[in-house]
Amino acid sequence: MHRANLRILFALLFLGACGTKAAATVAEDAADVAAADSAADATPDAADATPDAADVPLADIPDVVSATDCGQIVKDWAVFVAAHSACTADGDCQLVGGAMSCESGTPIGAPSGDAIAKSAKSAADAYLNAFYGPGCATYRADNGVWDAAPATNLRCEAGACKADSASCLVPPDTVDADSGSDSDAHVDAADTSGGLWTLFSVTQGGFCAPNSDCNSTWHISPTGDVLATKGGVKSNAVLSSADLATLNGAIDNLAFLNKMKSGFTCGLPPTDVGVSFSYALSGVQYNQDVTGCAFSGGVDGALVQGIVALVKKY
Repeated sequence: MHRANLRILFALLFLGACGTKAAATVAEDAADVAAADSAADATPDAADATPDAADVPLADIPDVVSATDCGQIVKDWAVFVAAHSACTADGDCQLVGGAMSCESGTPIGAPSGDAIAKSAKSAADAYLNAFYGPGCATYRADNGVWDAAPATNLRCEAGACKADSASCLVPPDTVDADSGSDSDAHVDAADTSGGLWTLFSVTQGGFCAPNSDCNSTWHISPTGDVLATKGGVKSNAVLSSADLATLNGAIDNLAFLNKMKSGFTCGLPPTDVGVSFSYALSGVQYNQDVTGCAFSGGVDGALVQGIVALVKKY
């Protein structure tokens, strides 16, 4: 009996020790969980650690303009402009990347320029320097435009920078003093006195061998700048002062305008070649086929042949 009682006592003591150890284990586990929760609270979630796109500073935007694909630079530029046009006042905006004059060129974005926030100008320079650098010279030569003028009315509208595109071929409308209605007073003046032409073009073409380009075009501005395309190859030139004066003497008058409206008096044209004139004046463009005059003469043969010979020097 005494020995049995000792066994019972030892058993009770063992159970008590186990219970104490279990309680200690539970307490330790609880402490571990609490520590883990505290560490989790101190470490932001992955989503929290990733800032919104709007919070990314300009300097952290990936350098996409190092690509040699100039067409891709143009696409990336469009995305950049769309993301950096926010404003609160007109003074927040700046015009970049477009035509600075009526000379020919290739814009990276809108021909008349893109309106962006001034705060984004330094980041924009990376795109502009890449596109207008020597690496994209061939791309620009193959994608030139002629008639874009710098944009006007730069403003902040509905929280975004905007500007109105402009064209060297279409001057702003003026108000007719007699009627008070909107009209192009320049066209009226040209109809009575000639002048104010904005672009003159000569195009010559003919039959070609397969896979070849036999067409040539010369676009000439009033300042004498020439954008030529001969056999698919583009080039730029400037008329000499003497040639510009000669050209103006031939085309900057009412008599020439009337011929561009009603046609030239020419001889019979050949059938394997063609020559045409395009004459833009105050927003109106006139086109005439002058093949007969260029090759067969006629009443206006000397006039046409003289113009063609002068232009083809460039």
